[in-house]
Amino acid sequence: MKKRAHSLSQNLDDAPSKKNSSKRTPVQPYLETVDVKKLDFDLEKICSVTLSPLNVYCCLVCGRYLQGRGEKTVAFLHSIQEDHHIFINFVTLKTYLLPEDREVQGVQLLETIKFAISPKYTQEDLSMFPRKCFDKSNTPYVNGYIGLNDVGENTQLSVVIQMIAHMTPLRDFFLLEPQAEIGDELIKRLALLMKKLWSPHLLKAHLSPYELNQQLSRVNKSAGSNSKVKDPKIFMLWLVNYMIANAHPLKNVLARNMRGEVEIHSIVVREQRTAGEKGLEFFEDETTETITHSKFWILSLDLPPVSLFNDGSNTNSIPQVTLESLLAKFSGCKKTPTREGLKQYKIVKFPRFLAIHFDRFKWEAAMPIRNRNKTLVKFADTLQLENKSYKLVTNITLHPVRHNRSGDEDVDDEARWKIQVSDPKNAEWFEIDGKSVAPKEKELLFLDETYIQVWELEQKKS
Repeated sequence: MKKRAHSLSQNLDDAPSKKNSSKRTPVQPYLETVDVKKLDFDLEKICSVTLSPLNVYCCLVCGRYLQGRGEKTVAFLHSIQEDHHIFINFVTLKTYLLPEDREVQGVQLLETIKFAISPKYTQEDLSMFPRKCFDKSNTPYVNGYIGLNDVGENTQLSVVIQMIAHMTPLRDFFLLEPQAEIGDELIKRLALLMKKLWSPHLLKAHLSPYELNQQLSRVNKSAGSNSKVKDPKIFMLWLVNYMIANAHPLKNVLARNMRGEVEIHSIVVREQRTAGEKGLEFFEDETTETITHSKFWILSLDLPPVSLFNDGSNTNSIPQVTLESLLAKFSGCKKTPTREGLKQYKIVKFPRFLAIHFDRFKWEAAMPIRNRNKTLVKFADTLQLENKSYKLVTNITLHPVRHNRSGDEDVDDEARWKIQVSDPKNAEWFEIDGKSVAPKEKELLFLDETYIQVWELEQKKS
């Protein structure tokens, strides 16, 4: 009978004590010089001297990224000049002593560092997530609920990454797919960040999306720090379309789990003159009725218009609306006036993960954030749609930051985004704001200006 293979994550959990391991593992020199607090593996893997991405090592003493290990290379000279001797290769994950050029093996600390650089999981690992963990400073955290440093104040990117990390089929793909088998560089970096988000063996209880953002700025400059419109919906749709175009396995995962379909009944409204007092009346021209189908990744809901005299400064005066009343538009019963006539919408294919967007902004208008629709949407953490039952997974909310006037010119507010994430295993909610993670009471979720929600279809128990 074959023994069951364990993942590296499980091996780290089951690591022997120092007392026992010292009997089996020969003592290696310079291990006491390794300084975990100085290690940061979220940066782009390029040499800090030559700026080359080839054959890059990390000095485990000072954390610098340096090229090569052969004689006269940057890493080799660093080991002599700085008296730093332990280096790990970012591609092979092999550790060497320099300048001796001798490989170091069988050291538990180095295995932990390897996992921090490139985590690897099995399906059995995923079945135990999330769970309470401790970083190397003994700070507690829950894996999967990890804060991300703000890079260029692009909080719209961070919340979408967190949202994707909690859609189980997408998460499983990113965590189980070997890095070497992902061809596209952006998707490869996204997968690595997902693996780190769910790591139970972090060196520090927060991460930075810097490496992903660097590649993103090369692929799509409009999504980077220079973007004037910092809208999570725009970035989410761009990222979904990018994954479909550049990763065929992901295309199937997305289509199976996120794509829904709406049936649209359209009819033209015409006018005719009458002999009565009104002189003009409107009627539905049944000969123009058409039925079309439209697929969607995210369902946009229109908020009721807000009075021009209501600036939202008084909390009690902010209008409120229920989520169910907004979704009535897609029941197939409500006629919605449009420029082309009347339309009736009905969801005919319910996706496993239903993404809902609340349309608050007119981005082409002056100061769109300050003059947004501030209506609060009331919702519970469960939702009934026809005979379908959904549970809330994530909730992206807007928290605008007011800027001072610039001379005589008034300046629009800045859009700062947070995300509230469900932990169904422990019946808890967390709010993630940058690298800050804090518990959140689910009864208070609707008090924020929700912008995008993701709901998961509950499977019927047989």
